[in-house]
Amino acid sequence: MQQLVTDTGFFSPQEVAIAVELVEQHLQQGSASGYFFLFADDHAQPQQLRGYSCYGPIPQIDNSFDLYWLAVAPSQQGLGLGKQLLQSTESLVQAAAGQSLIIETSGREQYLPTRRFYEAMAYRISEQIRDFYGPGDDKIIYRKDFFAMERATDAHDRAINNSAIALNIKACYKLLHFTAQPFTK
Repeated sequence: MQQLVTDTGFFSPQEVAIAVELVEQHLQQGSASGYFFLFADDHAQPQQLRGYSCYGPIPQIDNSFDLYWLAVAPSQQGLGLGKQLLQSTESLVQAAAGQSLIIETSGREQYLPTRRFYEAMAYRISEQIRDFYGPGDDKIIYRKDFFAMERATDAHDRAINNSAIALNIKACYKLLHFTAQPFTK
């Protein structure tokens, strides 16, 4: 996982260390850490991580989750794996009664494709903080509300859709939901 995050070329050594720390916290504390993971690897090379997401409930906020990390190996970018990981993460958030997913990213030019990806996935900018990370590097906060996107009677359809998403990922990748026990709030 550390190598994957490093290979993207987007993250500083300090950020890579944080990504590793979140995995370590989950391994030590399980679900109590508040960090949950989806890992995707190639069936042909099961030891080769292709992408992952890390998400969790926002402390003290009911029904809202953060997407802490979404990283895809450079060789897999543009092939739909990021979309599949994000959709699967969204499904897991909704299954845990999550009503919104929050994503924070950089305003640097390097992150323009990332921001376009989130916008294409129906995320909207909820806030932009100028020079948050440093001069000329804004913090851009995206949000997607799920409760506004579905009717209360759609639970059955959502379950079917979740199965279809999981099958779609498994067709090309082995997807592992990394959690010590089911998430409960």
